[in-house]
Amino acid sequence: MESTTKASDGGSNTTLIDAELSCPREPDTPGCVLYSFVVCTVIIGLLTLLGSVGNIISFVVFHRDKIKTSTTFLFQVASVRA
Repeated sequence: MESTTKASDGGSNTTLIDAELSCPREPDTPGCVLYSFVVCTVIIGLLTLLGSVGNIISFVVFHRDKIKTSTTFLFQVASVRA
């Protein structure tokens, strides 16, 4: 998703991400608030947590590799950088 801005009807700028995640008609209804919470907090939080755990596991596995090659070093760097 892009983070560019577009003008809304009220004249203020809003990001495309905010426009896609918000309910188009009634943003203050309990369903829209719950949807925003689930998408923005729960799902994105779980993806971040699982990605971090995966990177840590990858780093440990490549760190324990007996053969030290440039490939294993690059994989270690990639797991730390990501």
